Amino acid sequence: MFMSLYSNSNYALRRSILVALMLLVVSNFVAVQTAQPVAASNKYCDVSEDEYYAKAVEWSVAESITGIDGNCFYPETRATRGQTAVWMWRMSGSPTGFTHIFNDVPEPTQSSAVGWMYYNGITQGTSKYTFSPAGGLTRGEFAAFLWRLEGEPAAVQHSFDDVVADWQQAPVSWLAASGITKGTSPSMFSPGDTLIRSQLITFLCGYDRQCTNSTTTTTTTTTTTVPKKTITVPPEYPSGRCVSEIPKGVYEWEGCAWNDYRDNPEFNKEVTVIDAKNLMHRIWAEVYVEQKVECCLSVELDPDSKVCGMNATGCAVYDSHNYLHIILIKNRLTVLLHETAHLLLVEHKSILDCEQDATPENEKKIRRVCRHGDIFRCVADYLYVEYAGIPSADVCGTTTTDAASDER
Repeated sequence: MFMSLYSNSNYALRRSILVALMLLVVSNFVAVQTAQPVAASNKYCDVSEDEYYAKAVEWSVAESITGIDGNCFYPETRATRGQTAVWMWRMSGSPTGFTHIFNDVPEPTQSSAVGWMYYNGITQGTSKYTFSPAGGLTRGEFAAFLWRLEGEPAAVQHSFDDVVADWQQAPVSWLAASGITKGTSPSMFSPGDTLIRSQLITFLCGYDRQCTNSTTTTTTTTTTTVPKKTITVPPEYPSGRCVSEIPKGVYEWEGCAWNDYRDNPEFNKEVTVIDAKNLMHRIWAEVYVEQKVECCLSVELDPDSKVCGMNATGCAVYDSHNYLHIILIKNRLTVLLHETAHLLLVEHKSILDCEQDATPENEKKIRRVCRHGDIFRCVADYLYVEYAGIPSADVCGTTTTDAASDER
């Protein structure tokens, strides 16, 4: 039977349907207004681009420190000790093989992170056998974590009025002197305040030298670093001890110049991920070459990496977002310096021009030769001398090596 909604007997039914339709329209309108707020790189639902921590959150996703979980970052939520351990551990390259004595860290990822922290003296736990991963921590406690991670460096005394505990003095002074924090106001650090996720990720990004101007106040400063060395290729042909090896191929001259020193632990020291990252940032501040990319530096130790190719000791990776990354298969200083030289030159005009001659048939060979040419020899030789103490090979100069003629 057909029922007309317009009969008097169905007035109540019509009213109910109309009310339901109105509620549906209103709810859809609200959903449209709230489902897609402006977010940093559209990765998190609750991180607006104008927030002080937006750049730090974007960095954390790119570096796989936080990842995306449920599409929201929850910036105002308390940061837990376990979460803090994991984020610090990932920032440092997720090193493995460390253990701890705590009996309250059953989650595998947190256990790896806490083991690394315990081994490196970053934490001693909340008691002899507990770490309290679900508990929170204060801004002062986290300052101590970062300071210990850095190696407990000395620094000029801070100017905050509310940092009075003896154990907080050195960590907070170092944070302030490093530009990682400017406090919650010019005279306050708020060391007893509970650390929240937005503050935690901003501190970490600042420590990684990517967000030194993203702080918890609106006060910022601009620092101009003058490079200690500008590297160019002199017009003269090189005249060093290994110059005769240059025409033989890209690896012969390197072996002649540096292999005796690479095998010497006095020059070719082991480096940790933290040491490697700090040295990369130092080199970026002190060395200038034309077209140097000024962006995001990272490094990881991965002895089992398949990315770098067979028999490689490391490799440099440069992606479309300008992230500059080094994979160390062997954690040796000369490997780090070699790959850092490559990253300094990823956009160098001479290399890009050289690679224009590549074809699908010879692309691998052309790129290998172009990326180890005149400018690379000059940069690599300088890095080895300046940061490893290896005597100069004097291979910096202009050659006439034709990339297409190298048959290696």
